[in-house]
Amino acid sequence: DVIIDKPPSAGLWPGQTDETELGATYPQLDAVLLAMDANLPVEDHDLHERVLRLERSSAHKRSPIPAFRRS
Repeated sequence: DVIIDKPPSAGLWPGQTDETELGATYPQLDAVLLAMDANLPVEDHDLHERVLRLERSSAHKRSPIPAFRRS
């Protein structure tokens, strides 16, 4: 139960949680992401902008790692 009920965290310092770092709860983020995916208007403009900013700043993490090819 302790692990199941524990808030998600990177564990970098005591009291840190993912939701605090993201500035929103997971249900709030889910609502924004679902609306964006369905091309629906997002009610929370500030959160929408934050999600877009986070998505842009982490784009490099979703790209393949550059590698040299043997010829």
